[in-house]
Amino acid sequence: MSYIKKYLNFIYIFIILILSFLIIKPYFHSGYFPTHDGIWAVVRTSEMFRELKDFQFPPRMSEFLNFGYGYPLFNFDYPFPYYLTFIFHVFRLSFINSTKLVFALTVPVSMLFMYFSVEKLFKNKTAGLIASIFYGFYPYRLVDLYARGSIGESMGFMLFPILFFIALKIKENTKNKIYPVLFGASFAALVVSHNIMTVLFAPIIFIICLIFYLETKNKKILINYILGFLFGIGLSFYFFAPALYEEHLIRLSIIPIADRNLYYSTIKQLIMPAWGYGIPGAKDSFSYQIGFPQLIIFLIGILIVIFNFLSRHSGLSRIRSWMRFAYQDDVWNIFLFSIIYSIFIILLQFKFSGIFWEHTPLFKVINYPWTYLAPLGFLLALISGFVYSTKNKIFKITTIIICLIAVIYYAPFVKPQYYTNYPDSYYFTNDATTTSSSEVMPLWVKTLPLQMPAEKVLLSSGSGTINNVLYNSKKITFNVNINSSNAIVRINQIYYPGWGILVDNKKMDINYKNQFGVMDIKINNGAHTIVANFKETTFRLIADLVSVVSFIIGMIIVIFNFKRRDSE
Repeated sequence: MSYIKKYLNFIYIFIILILSFLIIKPYFHSGYFPTHDGIWAVVRTSEMFRELKDFQFPPRMSEFLNFGYGYPLFNFDYPFPYYLTFIFHVFRLSFINSTKLVFALTVPVSMLFMYFSVEKLFKNKTAGLIASIFYGFYPYRLVDLYARGSIGESMGFMLFPILFFIALKIKENTKNKIYPVLFGASFAALVVSHNIMTVLFAPIIFIICLIFYLETKNKKILINYILGFLFGIGLSFYFFAPALYEEHLIRLSIIPIADRNLYYSTIKQLIMPAWGYGIPGAKDSFSYQIGFPQLIIFLIGILIVIFNFLSRHSGLSRIRSWMRFAYQDDVWNIFLFSIIYSIFIILLQFKFSGIFWEHTPLFKVINYPWTYLAPLGFLLALISGFVYSTKNKIFKITTIIICLIAVIYYAPFVKPQYYTNYPDSYYFTNDATTTSSSEVMPLWVKTLPLQMPAEKVLLSSGSGTINNVLYNSKKITFNVNINSSNAIVRINQIYYPGWGILVDNKKMDINYKNQFGVMDIKINNGAHTIVANFKETTFRLIADLVSVVSFIIGMIIVIFNFKRRDSE
């Protein structure tokens, strides 16, 4: 028995890795499988490759997508998962396998960090293992992997426990300044991985950090948390600041992606086990279920709160003795917060919560209330660890049994509909918008393109010739020989702030008030050299500078921290 205890940590990590492989095994099958967004993740991987290959950094403007007319994809849609897929592709993995690998890695990493976090919080390795399993075999997690295929949400599932773990390390060690830097880097990764997951999870991690501070009253802890958040905001400033500042330029500012009223849940959908691969509203719609094992643990958690309240305020000492609590205030407060916030999230799934979604800043742009099921899975995993770590043997045994049921019941759902075996070229040549409602299309585009333009550059009026046309995602060059005055040269690239055009090294006015929102310029007769460049606007440059300075400060802190430790 002592031998097992000595190696219990390694045994549990091994179990987690085996179970996580069970969850992601289909990702190692040849080819790919259809999900709502998974195909677009591969297409965006190929687009990220194009833009970085063109030395467009940070990548913002697409040239190939939107049927060759381009649009500001990565100026608004999260880029971080595609930075990772790009790195894997550089190491000779295909676009498909690079995307699949990022999806797959989020599972073992998230389960391991959930284990480390809960084990550290409750000082109980088995509680950590149980929380990890509940987190991995959570229905909405499987929905994300095999029905929705959201790479950004999958990254969110991974980053939630990482942030929580680092928050615990900050509380444990205020002297080590690497932890605030790591916290900030992880928070920045969340911001740049999925806009909505950031809005949904940020209040949770903020309150958790506040609880840790209020329990200790240690100002150093508070300062480190504040520094961590500020560092994360600074690192991700290059992305979210321009996105917020320029949102009024795109369709999303006036047309919601979807009607929220169509996507509220019913009690039956949240409780009843179901599985499907279709879109919400379809006969085979993907599941909204919370998961009956998770719900049982949640109800036990509520009972614990009620019994604890009664034992403290009703003089029922026998209840408290039966429950046999042995928690410090910090653990109990995290548990109580998890219960309360979980109730809050569940209530927001129903239609009567519409007033909250419609009038709360940031939340009002979220069209699908069920996306809150992702942070709910994190909180329910924490609750499962708490329930097991009580000293009540009935709760311990019950938690273990329910945990095993979760694995046995949900393991069969770890499967795609079917596999496809398209080559990389299928995704690399896919020129659609990769968005559900053309929501990041500039407002001045009145007619959406439906096919590639016959020519990248053409004369829309006047006579002459165009030759030597070269273009990529940030630069278009060509020569013209015009035989008439005031000819109109049309560049079939949708205009967006940042594009500038030089004719014989002289800046020209761009007219984009046409039905396609593309760039027109007036050219006089004669031979001319024309260069169009996409560059950062002044605001974007400032945002980039904030992120660069934040990165440099972070590196300086890390270097000095290591030097200080070496000198001690």
